Amino acid sequence: MPATIVTNDRAGGVIYPIVFRELQPRIGFGWATRVIAFIMLATLIVPLAGMKMRVKPSVQRRIFEPAAWREAPYTLFALGTFFGFMGLYIPFFYVQIYSIKENILGENLAFYLLVLLNAGSFFGRIVSRRQAPFDNAPDADSI
Repeated sequence: MPATIVTNDRAGGVIYPIVFRELQPRIGFGWATRVIAFIMLATLIVPLAGMKMRVKPSVQRRIFEPAAWREAPYTLFALGTFFGFMGLYIPFFYVQIYSIKENILGENLAFYLLVLLNAGSFFGRIVSRRQAPFDNAPDADSI
């Protein structure tokens, strides 16, 4: 089940940029953003209708726990995760600009590099999920 969820996450990364690029010149930024929000709303109605709380916590938890930052393992994990994701997502922001600046692709085709990155991630998640039973490493969905 978690593999299906993270795989469909990439489907949104393919669809939303294309929808926005096609609609923004025609109907403007505000309405293009609203159309994407309506698409998100329509696709989230079914999962939200089916969700329920499995176990209600006995005590209401705080949203932010400052004491956790005083523990070295948690702080190092949080910082490592932050910098790891910074390194992961920087190509998503700059791949188009770099390809245009270096004359690798034209402006119209460079836009689709982001879509291709997301599409490639879709298949990479499926393949890695199938390969996981043969590896000794823990499954990425369980972390």
